Amino acid sequence: MLSLTTRFKIILSVLAVILVTGSFILYKSDTAPEGKNEILIRALMQGLSQGHYQPEKVDDNFSKKYLTYT
Repeated sequence: MLSLTTRFKIILSVLAVILVTGSFILYKSDTAPEGKNEILIRALMQGLSQGHYQPEKVDDNFSKKYLTYT
């Protein structure tokens, strides 16, 4: 037979798992306001296009700027 503390730990663990699982199931809500995803995507794309990688023209000036010949 299991001791009282072992049974208490088992029961407490089972209750914690049930509580955590239940809270995830109850908290899950797919009721995003209409247009929210579109606004987020538009803001993300605008930020990427303005502040992200700006390609340089690869020509002789580029080579002189970044390559040194020894």
